[in-house]
Amino acid sequence: MKLLGNIDHSLVRLKLHYLLHGMGGAPVVPFGSLVGRQLGVSPQGMGFIFAFIPIAGIVVKPFLGGIADKYGVKKIVLMSVILSAMVHYYSLQYLPVLPSPPSAEVTCSSTSFLTLARDPCMVEKLQRMFNDSHIICDMECVSPEKKTEKEAVEKLSLTAGMTDKVYHKSLQLFPGRVLDLGDGLQLPVQLGPCNTRPVKMACTFSCESAQDLAQIINRPKDGSSVFNYGEYWLFVFVITLASLSFGSGCTFQESICHEVLGEDGQQKYGQQRLWASVGWGLMAAVSGYVVDMDSRDSLLFNYSTAFKIMVACWVADLMVVQGLKVPERAGVSTNPWAEVGKLFSSTKTIAFLFWCVMVGFVFGAMGLHFWLLEDLGGNKSCDDSRNIKLLQGLCLTVNCIGETPVFFLSGILLTWLGNSLCMTVVLVAHGVRLLYYSMIVTPWQVLPIELVQGITFGLFFPCLVSVSAQSAPPGAETTMTTLAFIMFDGLGCSLGGWVSGWLYQTVGGSLTYRYFGWAALGGAAVNMWLQGRVRREEAISKVSVC
Repeated sequence: MKLLGNIDHSLVRLKLHYLLHGMGGAPVVPFGSLVGRQLGVSPQGMGFIFAFIPIAGIVVKPFLGGIADKYGVKKIVLMSVILSAMVHYYSLQYLPVLPSPPSAEVTCSSTSFLTLARDPCMVEKLQRMFNDSHIICDMECVSPEKKTEKEAVEKLSLTAGMTDKVYHKSLQLFPGRVLDLGDGLQLPVQLGPCNTRPVKMACTFSCESAQDLAQIINRPKDGSSVFNYGEYWLFVFVITLASLSFGSGCTFQESICHEVLGEDGQQKYGQQRLWASVGWGLMAAVSGYVVDMDSRDSLLFNYSTAFKIMVACWVADLMVVQGLKVPERAGVSTNPWAEVGKLFSSTKTIAFLFWCVMVGFVFGAMGLHFWLLEDLGGNKSCDDSRNIKLLQGLCLTVNCIGETPVFFLSGILLTWLGNSLCMTVVLVAHGVRLLYYSMIVTPWQVLPIELVQGITFGLFFPCLVSVSAQSAPPGAETTMTTLAFIMFDGLGCSLGGWVSGWLYQTVGGSLTYRYFGWAALGGAAVNMWLQGRVRREEAISKVSVC
């Protein structure tokens, strides 16, 4: 009983918040871009989103941070953004599929067929789900330009609309007879035969009884522009609100943690923050496995259970935060941004903010990490891509295994190594990790390097929060932390997300990560030079004082 009486209940509740917040985020937050990919968003379109969200955060996060500091309402703001994140992430599953121009390649010859992008597991699913049955679809194609091909199409009794469109109602497809040709899949179509040379047409399909199959068939293969579609901008709107809400919640919870811990912030912060990693890691593998199981008899991934897990965890988290005692200090700093702005004359502050930007830039490429795994899984056998969601969940779990001890020992590590060395180590670890991604050839090879998350995130996060809190004027702690996150997220991640999306669509995933790996190592070299300059200036300042 005496032992229970000595427990600091405010810290127990704080730990429980981190645990539930991590458990709720793991099933959905890392998969937001993959939901977009399934809806038809291209890498370039996703790169724009990765760039836009942090830029929007430059406006939203300081606004919320200033309100929280000035009026002493950190807890209310935290609860509001948790609720907003829950509502907007949950709504992702109801967003419409992006339309696409006619892009399905139909070849009319002695035996007509539809060509699909290669996915070895798709063969297995189509054969199991459709067996030898057929489905009925409507087809709309762009009419061939050559006169002889036009005539061949007309002989098939296809209904010609105007002069540039070809329609065919109630066309029979045989998904169960799909063939894997190594570089693509062939799906038999009851069309033709054409009496001349094979005729190829770009088509769009509508299949009432197999809408998932139609969505896969119509998916653009060349990464065509998505910026002209209202459905894309609706996805941008929802994922932006969801991501900003979740990111703002992360920002405010770190500031609240330091407020609760007081003078013990640097030493005890990691011991609280590690519970978010525990919750994230525990639920990531479970939710990944559940998504794989729910998707066994579906051509698309079914995330519905993952969204329900998120809601259950975050509703419980809201109840925990409601009872959290936060030492609010309203009005201590009447204009926190003005006081923080004075720090820009310091070389030490400039060097710190450069580091935040550089880490954010290379971290921005991580948004396409799971895209790379899915692409690698589709290159060879189905064994590589089977249970891909479980693998992605295990990646997050291994991340947390690497993070947890580093978070727990972060106070000791920051004291022992010093902030400047920790900054360099974080960038070097990013470089090693990204270069490793560029060299793997199968998705399951990624797991060992995921332990490096302990340094790239587990050491980075306490370092950023600790330096921010130490540098801030009294009463402007949240504002200073927000500024650091703006430089990391708003500038660094924004630029990194845009560049990585453009590169991914242009040169592919492996080369993208190679370029970013070398950028991280270059940033580490620049950081070492800047930190050396800071030390020299501090030494000169001490001599002048003497």
